[in-house]
Amino acid sequence: MTPFTDAEGRLKRIRSYSFHSSDLMPPEDAFQPYNNAHNEGPLCAPSLGGIGAGNIGRDLAGRFSRWHLQNGVHRHQPFDCASLCLRWQQGAKSEAYRLGAGDWDRPLPHGTRTVDVLFPLTIEHVSQDGWPVELIVESYSPIIPQDNLASCLPVAVFDVSVRNTSTKPAEFDMAFFWPNVLGWRPATYTVGSQAPVTLYDQAHQARRKVAWVDKTNAGNRVNAIDCSGDSDWLEAVAFTNEPNRPPRRDMEGTWFLGVAGADNDLRHSHHSCFRCARGTMNPKSVWLLPAAEHRFFETGQLSNSDMTWHAKCMEVLGGAVAAGATLQPGEETTFAFVLSWDMPLTQAGSGRTWAKAYTQDFGCSGDNAQAIAELALQRREAWRVQILAWQDGLISNAKDWVRDDSVAGAMINELYFLVDGGPFWLAGQADSAGLPEPRLGAGPHFSILEGYDSGYYFLSTFDLWPYAMLPVVTCWPELSRLLYEDFLRSIPIDVDEKRIFYKLGTEGTLLARDKIPHDVGSPPGDPWHELNDYQYANDSNQWKDHNPMFLLSYYLHTAIADEPPPSPEAWATLKLAAAHMESQDKDGDGLPEHDTHGDNTWDAVEVNGPAIYSAALTIGALAAMKTWAEQVGDADAKGHFESRLEMATQAFEAALWNGTYYNNATVGERRNWVACDGLFGILLAKVAGLGDLLPVERVQAHLKAVYKHNFKGLDNGRWGPSLQAPPAGWDNAEGGVQVDEILVGAAWSCIGLMLRYGLADEANEIAATIVRVHYEESGLQFRTPAAWRKERGYRAPLNLRPMAIGFLLDERR
Repeated sequence: MTPFTDAEGRLKRIRSYSFHSSDLMPPEDAFQPYNNAHNEGPLCAPSLGGIGAGNIGRDLAGRFSRWHLQNGVHRHQPFDCASLCLRWQQGAKSEAYRLGAGDWDRPLPHGTRTVDVLFPLTIEHVSQDGWPVELIVESYSPIIPQDNLASCLPVAVFDVSVRNTSTKPAEFDMAFFWPNVLGWRPATYTVGSQAPVTLYDQAHQARRKVAWVDKTNAGNRVNAIDCSGDSDWLEAVAFTNEPNRPPRRDMEGTWFLGVAGADNDLRHSHHSCFRCARGTMNPKSVWLLPAAEHRFFETGQLSNSDMTWHAKCMEVLGGAVAAGATLQPGEETTFAFVLSWDMPLTQAGSGRTWAKAYTQDFGCSGDNAQAIAELALQRREAWRVQILAWQDGLISNAKDWVRDDSVAGAMINELYFLVDGGPFWLAGQADSAGLPEPRLGAGPHFSILEGYDSGYYFLSTFDLWPYAMLPVVTCWPELSRLLYEDFLRSIPIDVDEKRIFYKLGTEGTLLARDKIPHDVGSPPGDPWHELNDYQYANDSNQWKDHNPMFLLSYYLHTAIADEPPPSPEAWATLKLAAAHMESQDKDGDGLPEHDTHGDNTWDAVEVNGPAIYSAALTIGALAAMKTWAEQVGDADAKGHFESRLEMATQAFEAALWNGTYYNNATVGERRNWVACDGLFGILLAKVAGLGDLLPVERVQAHLKAVYKHNFKGLDNGRWGPSLQAPPAGWDNAEGGVQVDEILVGAAWSCIGLMLRYGLADEANEIAATIVRVHYEESGLQFRTPAAWRKERGYRAPLNLRPMAIGFLLDERR
């Protein structure tokens, strides 16, 4: 097969499952934010780069606009100095465009370009009646299950395949322009005053249009690389900073941009250094970006200038490479652009620095961007094959349950959050900055944000992680293991620092001994040392779901990852966490009693007494502890947990079963409402192989009530299932945050439970609805929110919990 035909085949292969965008037509009535949620607009696409390596996002319009280069910091800002451009010529006629659409300079004509995304692969197809050429560009980073090295590499590949579809010879050329972004920490200054702000404010500054330059460019340089001799590169430029020294903090190191191809007839050119500024076209402006672009648009070639200089603080420099060919009728060619970056350190607000995971193979010198690119060039075809194979594997895994191809595709695309969710995948501490040894150790670590907005800006938020864990432990078990080891280490820790909880008006401690922390910190603080950053509004030490959720989901992790039984030390620690869970049972029936506002993951909803959500988790946790006790040969513990499990199950049925479904709680105005994901603990237990912990027919009845009241009861199933629903309907009922919202992750977990309890029709109907709203009507693709409402609003975009779509995976396969 020929290169273009191969690329066509890959496009056809993913088209049934991919997110498809044609003619850049976002929803006319895209959802709008509420509760101060940030808004990137409806053109988002997944970012490029490895997990925790720092990432760059190119949107559906073709603009590089999402910048996650500092771990945990979100910035949305389109750069016109970062772009792919193309030109064709046939005879005296030529046309040149940017590879994109929308409201920027030289967009492709309407109807020319389609975009298909099946993470981590994006395929753009460009063709137009009357054009002599047809183009396919495949962009990806090697996010490949079971391949930890590839998955954390800071590299992006752009495979270009072009074919002459006319009856005459035609020329085709393509260029890649890129700025030197070293040192760019855009959100460390406020608008106007340039006064320093805390790193915490970066999450908020990121959605304000602060004009680049931000006075961070001093010493930056772009150099052409000699590609003669045995080099695999046709052209390449390096992005560096002076003085040349090992990185000391984030955003320091090197970048590399190269183009390569095996066709001997490829022509190529470069421009080593230009200023990324707009100016009047005159002979004195030849070192500006517009002149470099103009030359390419007119001739298909860059200047081949090797002139370079050190940037001043206000001066953004860039470089570019180009390749092309003269194609005979029907002839094809292919070449690849590779963009890589070696910024080995990430820095917390405290000043502590950490080495990223890929440094285990490439070190912390910061000068290995070219070596990373060369590895990508060698392995890119194998990576592409592996990516398609694991996509096929996930689709095959869920095929017995999932009837809609778009749902299966969404299951894969939602893995975008592993890259875009502010992940930290760390080899270890690089510099303590004079701070104490981290309470959770010097690494390695893995963590990921709950979200970027205020109120969600926490790492490894534990009441969300179990929703997201199944595809991670299935595909990257090492990441899941690192996260659980951190929480296991946290259990004996007691941080007796007094806090005021402003929503409660009470005083408490930062972290209670034997209590699972809400999170392992936040990027602006000192994560893995300063724990429980949530601990300022509500008192998460009083939460009733953290400990049982940890015990049950950790058991699930060990079952899926096929890990051995706990060591004696780990078993002793797990029993401490279980003892704390039991201490929240005030009346001795085996179930915890809710007695504080916001004392579980649904912290905006008031529940009192035993409640379905925490009670189901407790039953699952007791079953996990009983099984572990059997595995380690602890007969006393086995008898204890067996007795507690029997007692808790009986209490659950007596307190919550109402003859039709399980009540939300035993006390409170919404005590008899229907909870969409109230049986999340039963789902975790089922997936973990712990069996049916509640009567099957009652679980089914509860799920049928969810279908009736939460799903069909809200606009006849138009938007998805509300988190809670009144049995008498919404006419005289009041909604609110976490009430009449569609909590996307909760909906997916409920669908996962339905699939395992024989409600396939209901599950597939709800799943198709969620995907339709999410990917077709809302403009929320690749920025999945925590929740949306029927009024076409959304809250907390780029949220961890929706990765619960991974429960469409069948653990038995």
